[in-house]
Amino acid sequence: MSESNDFPTPDECEFVKNLARCLTHDWHLAEDVASEVNLKFYEHNRHDPIQNRRPWLARVTRTTIIDRARKKTPAALDEEFDPSAEWSLLDENLNEARKYLLTLAPEDREILLLKHQEELSNAKIAEITEKSKSTIGERIHRIVMNFVAVSREVSTRLPS
Repeated sequence: MSESNDFPTPDECEFVKNLARCLTHDWHLAEDVASEVNLKFYEHNRHDPIQNRRPWLARVTRTTIIDRARKKTPAALDEEFDPSAEWSLLDENLNEARKYLLTLAPEDREILLLKHQEELSNAKIAEITEKSKSTIGERIHRIVMNFVAVSREVSTRLPS
C-alpha cells in the first residue's frame, strides 16, 4: 500500500468539509469535524484499506457529527450556562409579570385567570362574565399586547 493512499485526497477532504457544513450549518464546526474524519480515515486506512472511500467518509462524517452532539455533557454545558444568572433573570421577569397583573382591572385579572389558569374557552368566559365572546377576545389580546410591551421595556433595562 502506498503512503499517498493512507490519506484522503484533496477532493475527498473537500467532500467531507462540504458534507459537514451541510449537516451542521456551522463553518467552524464543519472544519473541526472534517479534521477529525480525516484523522479517523488515516488511522483506519493504515490497518484496513478502505475500498469505498466516499461512502465511508460520508458515514463517518455523519456519525462524528452525531457523536459530537451526544457528547455535550452537563459539564460542558455548565461553562456556557450559568443557572444562577438564568434564575435571577426569571425571577426578575416573574416579578415584573406580578407587578403588571396587579395593575390590571379586577375584570381583566378575572378574564386572565379563567383563560390561563382554568383553561376555559372565550365562549365559556363570555358566559361567566356576561360579556360577548368578541369582547373577551379583544380584552385578552389587549392585555397580552400590553404585557409584551411592558416586558420588552423591562428587558431593555436589564443588564446584558
